[in-house]
Amino acid sequence: PPHIPYAPALQALGLQLERLLVLRPAREGDLLWSLEQVLRSGACAGLVGWLPAGQRASGYATLRRLQVAARGCQGPALLFREASGAPAHSPAALRLRLLPAGPELELQVLKQRGGNAGQCVRIPRPAELLMPRLHPTLLPVPQPTAGPAEARPVDAAAAGLHPAPPERVVRILPH
Repeated sequence: PPHIPYAPALQALGLQLERLLVLRPAREGDLLWSLEQVLRSGACAGLVGWLPAGQRASGYATLRRLQVAARGCQGPALLFREASGAPAHSPAALRLRLLPAGPELELQVLKQRGGNAGQCVRIPRPAELLMPRLHPTLLPVPQPTAGPAEARPVDAAAAGLHPAPPERVVRILPH
C-alpha cells in the first residue's frame, strides 16, 4: 500500500490483524509476482493491491494474468492504480473511480460487464471525516521571512483552519 495501514482502524472494522499480511516488495516484478501467487494460492479471503505506475504493471497482459489468477481467490480482489491508467483497456469486469466532490464522494463506473458504464453515484461523507485532524495549536508556526518585514500572526479562520472540537484534538504522546 502507498501508506502504512492503520491497525486500530482495521481492527475496528473487524479484521483480525494476526491474519493480515502486508507485502512491500522492492521491485515491480516482485510485486506483480507476489500478487499473482497470493491470488492463485486460494489461501486468502481477499486481496487489496496497489499497482505501481508503469507500462508493465498497467499493461493488458499483466492485468489479464491477475484476473485469471483471481479466480482462485475466495473473496474480492481489488487492485488500485493511478488515475492516469483510467483510459487504458483492462480485462476487469468492473472498474470504478472515486473522486472527492465537496462534502461527498463521487463514484464513477468506468466499466461494467453488461454495458452500464458512465453512471455516477454521490456518497455523503460523515461530518467527522471532513473536520481537520489537528488542532491549529499543533500546526507548525510560520517562520518570519528574511528582511525588514515583521512577522504577522496567522488568522486561522482566513487560512481555512478551524479548531476541532475538544474530543477531536490529537495528542502526541512519547513512546
